[in-house]
Amino acid sequence: MSKTDGYPLSVMKITKTLVVLAGVFVGLLFLCRTKPSSYVVQTRHIAGGIVPHHTLPRFILADFFTTLAKQSPKTLIILGPNHLEQGGSLMLTGNLTWQTPYGTVAADYALVRSLTDGGITEDTQEVVVQDPAMAELMPFIRYYLPDVQVVPVLLSGYMHREAIQKLANQLSTYVTSDTVVVASVDFSHYLTSAEAKERDAKTLQFMNNFDYAQILSLNSEYTDSPPAIVALLMIMQNVDATSMEVLHHTNSGELLGDDTVETTSYFCVVYY
Repeated sequence: MSKTDGYPLSVMKITKTLVVLAGVFVGLLFLCRTKPSSYVVQTRHIAGGIVPHHTLPRFILADFFTTLAKQSPKTLIILGPNHLEQGGSLMLTGNLTWQTPYGTVAADYALVRSLTDGGITEDTQEVVVQDPAMAELMPFIRYYLPDVQVVPVLLSGYMHREAIQKLANQLSTYVTSDTVVVASVDFSHYLTSAEAKERDAKTLQFMNNFDYAQILSLNSEYTDSPPAIVALLMIMQNVDATSMEVLHHTNSGELLGDDTVETTSYFCVVYY
C-alpha cells in the first residue's frame, strides 16, 4: 500500500473527503448545538477526557478541542479501540505523522519510543495509522491544536485488568501540566435511541464509581472499548484528577431525527 508521510493514500483520500464535509458543517453545527462551557471547565485544568471518533457529532469534537486549546497542551495521549484486532500485541502504538488538509500531526517520538523500548506496547504503524480511533481525530487536533504531538495507543478488547493497570501506570509517568489523556471511544451500538440511553445511564454510573470490573464486563451495546475507558480512569486516579463533568451526551438517532434507527451513542467528558 502506498504511503505519504506515514499515511496510506487511500486513507488520506477518505480523510480529506470527511474533513471537507466537516469544514462545511462544523461551524454551523457547533453554533447550533454547543452550550457555553461551564464555569468549571473554564477555570479548571483538564487532565483527561472522552470524545467520540464518529464524525457525525463533529460539533462535540470541535467543542472539546476548542476548550482544550485554551490550556495549550503540548502532548495528547490518545487511547482507543483496536477496531479490527490487528497486530501482534494487545497494545499498539506507532511513531507516525498523519497528513490532514490543515497540516500534519506528529507522534511524540520520545514517549512512543519509551513505550516500545519498555515492552509495554508494540510499534505497528500500519495498524495504528488507519484505525478510526486515531485517524478521525487528527484533522480536529491539527486545526485546534496545531503544535501538539500525540502518543497513539490502540487497545485490544481482550485486555485484562492487570495489563491495563500496567499500561496506565506507565502512561501516568508521562502526564504533566502540558499533557492531556484522551479516550477516543464511542458508546452504545446497534440499539434504538431509547435503548441506547438506558445503556448509557449504566455506563455513566460505572464511570462515576470507577467500577473497573463492571466496565470491563460491558459489550458493544454499551461501548466499543472498555479497556480504553478503564485505562483513562486508572490514569486519572493516579494523577488525582477524579472530578468529572459531562459536556455532551447524545446519539446518532437524536442527531438524525429518527429514534427508530440503530444508533451509536456519544459522550464528551472531561476530568480535572
